[in-house]
Amino acid sequence: MASTSSIDHHQDYAADNLAASLVKKLEVEYPLISPNRCIFKVPHKLRVVNEKVFVPKAVSIGPYHHKKLEQYEAMEKYKLHYLKQFLHHNPCIPLKTCVKNCVLMLKRYEKSARECYAEDISKLSSDEFVEMMMLDGCFIVELFLMFWIPPKFSTHFDPLFAHKYSLNRQLIAEDLVLLENQLPFFVLQALFDFINNASQSQNHSGISFLKLALRFFNCNEEGTSTLEEPSHLLDLIYKTSIPSKSPKEGDEMEERDGGCLHLLKKKKKMEMEMEMEMEPSHLLDLKYIMSIPSKKTNDNGDGGGSPRTLPTATQLWEAGVKFRAAPRGTHLLYIKFENGTLEIPTIIVEDDTEQQFRNMIAYEQCSGERSHMTDYFIVIDDLVSSPGDVSLLKRKGIFINWLGDDEEASNMVNKMGKNVYVSSEEFQYKDLYKKLNDYYANPWRKWKAMLKHDYFNTPWSLVAFLAALAVLICTFIQTVNS
Repeated sequence: MASTSSIDHHQDYAADNLAASLVKKLEVEYPLISPNRCIFKVPHKLRVVNEKVFVPKAVSIGPYHHKKLEQYEAMEKYKLHYLKQFLHHNPCIPLKTCVKNCVLMLKRYEKSARECYAEDISKLSSDEFVEMMMLDGCFIVELFLMFWIPPKFSTHFDPLFAHKYSLNRQLIAEDLVLLENQLPFFVLQALFDFINNASQSQNHSGISFLKLALRFFNCNEEGTSTLEEPSHLLDLIYKTSIPSKSPKEGDEMEERDGGCLHLLKKKKKMEMEMEMEMEPSHLLDLKYIMSIPSKKTNDNGDGGGSPRTLPTATQLWEAGVKFRAAPRGTHLLYIKFENGTLEIPTIIVEDDTEQQFRNMIAYEQCSGERSHMTDYFIVIDDLVSSPGDVSLLKRKGIFINWLGDDEEASNMVNKMGKNVYVSSEEFQYKDLYKKLNDYYANPWRKWKAMLKHDYFNTPWSLVAFLAALAVLICTFIQTVNS
């Protein structure tokens, strides 16, 4: 039998080896998570719902999809062509000198640009990263200029602009607003300033890069003079799509389709929930204990919180709720319920609707600061659960379905709210949910609506009912008098 001292010596030796291994790992400099990160890779839980809406189809921008797929190779040649045109904005300076000046300028932005990416991009060397910024950034700036400057269309043939609404342009425009396919906006602005300051031409004097971008994406420029500088192009589209008032920071997060409760910074609720009779064995046990009903839970089972579900559009209609499209120009997110009428702004459902909005939702989910689009599509997802709901909203002018098939539109909407997190406390439509649920719970309204929809849905039905009622009354009186 080994002596105690030899066992201690063996354990001490093993501990030394493990400590040395850990120290070696600690000496490696890992990239720190920057507070400036704003360009994310889409989390797996969102990606698996429909991966193709997050992957570029024609052009790769930024490091995440850099030189990954053969389908982007054709556009890499276009990038060199556009870079050459970009540099020719200053024909008085030799090409090599112009390239060098542009490289030196981008080198100054490299550190700040790298900090914008949430994922590790350290595999790209400094030269590779700057070259990528130069090719991708100049491509975007020149693309926007070519779209804006009319003479370019008549004097330069370019397949991307053979027609203003060509398929190539549409695919590129869609790719430029993908969450994973971004360059920092300040890099694009710096490149625009680089040629704007050096160019002898007046072609693009008097217009800002922000306006160039807005016009390329056919965005409404009204009110954008006070718009804060976006983080990237998707952020620009996002900022022009939401109300100016910023949402409050959420505390309690609830995962749809998973029933999983995530508590973030909710001190008061944490203190209340921690008053438990048993000590958890591990983190999963803690989660389980906090998820089961407690003595302090209200009888309605929701702990006094706001309702988290909504009847479908068809169910609400059957309960007497009237649906009406909001007046033209009403912001997409402004949904209201007054005097038994649910007013919803018209939404056009087309081929790129899912891609556009799911990338905005993914952006919200990753940044964790806002939830405008997430909350909005939770409402729409709850209202639509079948092709019949889509058909109802179409009849009311709320849905314009360019997909053609109501079932396809229904499936698309249902994907929007899948695997996303919603704030139970800061959900923007919680008052709307309470009003609608209270209205729906009234049995008299359901009965009255059933009569109206099933028996009195036309004037002739009402006439027939009144005639039958008159005959019944006459028969009753005759029976009594006989």
